Amino acid sequence: MSGLTAEKQDALLRQLEYYLSDASLPFDTFLVGEMKRDESEATVSIAAETLASFPRVAQLCPGLSESERAAELRLAAAKSDSVRACEDGRIGRRYPLPADDPAADRSVYLTGFPPSTSEEAVKQAVGGWAGEAVPERVRLLRDLKDRSLSGACHVQFAHADGAAALLAAAADPGLKTTTGRKVQAKLLRSHYETEAAEAAERRKRMEAKAAKKKEAAASAETEAARHAHKEHGKVLRYENWAGTKKDLFDLCSSYGEVAYADEGAQGYVRFKSREAAAAAFTALAAAGSPTCAAGTVAADAGDGLTGKGVGGDLAGQ
Repeated sequence: MSGLTAEKQDALLRQLEYYLSDASLPFDTFLVGEMKRDESEATVSIAAETLASFPRVAQLCPGLSESERAAELRLAAAKSDSVRACEDGRIGRRYPLPADDPAADRSVYLTGFPPSTSEEAVKQAVGGWAGEAVPERVRLLRDLKDRSLSGACHVQFAHADGAAALLAAAADPGLKTTTGRKVQAKLLRSHYETEAAEAAERRKRMEAKAAKKKEAAASAETEAARHAHKEHGKVLRYENWAGTKKDLFDLCSSYGEVAYADEGAQGYVRFKSREAAAAAFTALAAAGSPTCAAGTVAADAGDGLTGKGVGGDLAGQ
């Protein structure tokens, strides 16, 4: 018996079906590596404990341990028409993955039926369109968001001739269901290929968007650090530095924690506190630069570091 509310059970079932769906599983590199194949049925399964470790599953099963979440997943699978609880405690697909489907070249992806249409009603309609070709199986498809029937289905024939007959019939623009909806048909293999291409393109766009967002964040952080002189009293401007960025960072870190240091002969060093910046400015100025009176400071001889306190309260500017 489930320890979850009915709402949580429904949400868990939707999440489980999504994890193992055609739209997700083939493109999830982690889960693909966790799959166990059943060659006799051309299906795959995933350990319930693996799925139970996912943050989303933990969120849907508040207060439950991982083993308890795995048990909830197996209970959810028992209510599904696309996944199932296996005898070894794993959770498997009821149907082959698109790339493994042995019936893909003798099956048709069909749309146009009202969502309430039953498997038997689809078989009767297809039997009238495809002549003597009788479907041996109809799989009604659900919307992954709410599990409602979508009006689309897979129609499987014993031979490729049956699929060809249905495709030929569906090519007639006048072919409609009893409710007047236009029937759209595509060889299941072609449908799988289209879906895979579209999924790959979506993934590519998402990765590009994430990379762009990461790049923008890094750029914003760099710019913020470069213009940190707006934080009065925390930044020194340096000139004529001949060492590396690490050398500069290490030198300045001896006076306090450094948040950022530019790279090159001139630029800015930002400290995390005004006290550290003031200590660095005072120590460098005391090193004895011939231009100290003008607000320029110098490191010990040979360091090649000179700088002006930026922000108004370090160099009297």
